[in-house]
Amino acid sequence: MSVNASNGASVSRTVLDPMLRMARRFGLYITRDPDWLVYEHNLRRMLSALKINCVLDVGSFHGDFARLLRRIGYIGLIISFEPVVSNFEVLEETRVDDAKWRTHRMALGATKGNAEIRVFAGTTFHSFFPPSEYGLSRFPDKLQVERTETVPVERLDNILDELVKDVEDPHIFLKVDTQGYDLEVVRGLGTKAAAIRALQIEMAVNPIYQDATNSFADALSYLQGLGFEVSGLYPVSFDSEDKVQVVEFDCLMCRPESHTNQARETAS
Repeated sequence: MSVNASNGASVSRTVLDPMLRMARRFGLYITRDPDWLVYEHNLRRMLSALKINCVLDVGSFHGDFARLLRRIGYIGLIISFEPVVSNFEVLEETRVDDAKWRTHRMALGATKGNAEIRVFAGTTFHSFFPPSEYGLSRFPDKLQVERTETVPVERLDNILDELVKDVEDPHIFLKVDTQGYDLEVVRGLGTKAAAIRALQIEMAVNPIYQDATNSFADALSYLQGLGFEVSGLYPVSFDSEDKVQVVEFDCLMCRPESHTNQARETAS
C-alpha cells in the first residue's frame, strides 16, 4: 500500500468509525455482510439475556473475538488464551489499554502437560493436529507446516475458580476456536461444565485436520448431552468461491435455566 493510500485509509476510518458507532446507538447497522450482522445481533442478545459477565476466549489469536465483544457493547471481564508465541505477543499489544481483558499464554485441553503445536503458513490455522487430505486440498498454501512449538496445556477445571474469583456471581460464556481441538477444551471442564451458561464453538462439516474433535455431528451431540441447545449456526468458511457448501460453522449454544439448575445440582 502506498503512503498516500495508507493516509487515505486512516482518514476514512477516522471519519467512518464514529459514524458507525453513532448509528448503532440508534439501532442502525451498516454492513456489507448481512449474515454477519445476524450473528452479531444474536451474540449481543445472548450476552444480555444471560447476564454474561465473564467471557473465556480460548484460541484468541490476535484478540479478534474480544475486540468484537467490545464493539458490540460488552463491558465485562474477558480472559483470553493463546499458546503460540507470535500470536500472543500481538494479543498482549492489542489488549494493553483494556483493564478488564486478561491474557494467558497457554492452551486448554483435556490433559494437563505440554504438547507440540504445528505452526502453519496460514496464521489462523495453527493446530495440535496435522491437516487432513481434504484440508490440504482446500487450503494447500495455508496448511504447510513452518515449525512446531512446545506449549503448556491446562485443564479448565483446574483453574476456573481462580480465573473468576474476582467476579461476583459469574455468568460465564465460553468461546472455543482451537482448530480441531475444540471438544478437548470442553472435556477439560469436567463437572465444572455446569458453570458455563453459553458457548460458541467452531464445528466442521468437512474437518480440515486429522482426528479433529469438532466434527459437526460429534460436537453437536456431545454438547447437547451436556445440556446446551443451539441458538444459531453461522458459516465461517466454504468449500469454494461460490459459497454454496459450508466447511465450518460457528455454533452459538446456551443452557436453558432449568438445565443450568439441574447441572449445578448434579455437579454438587
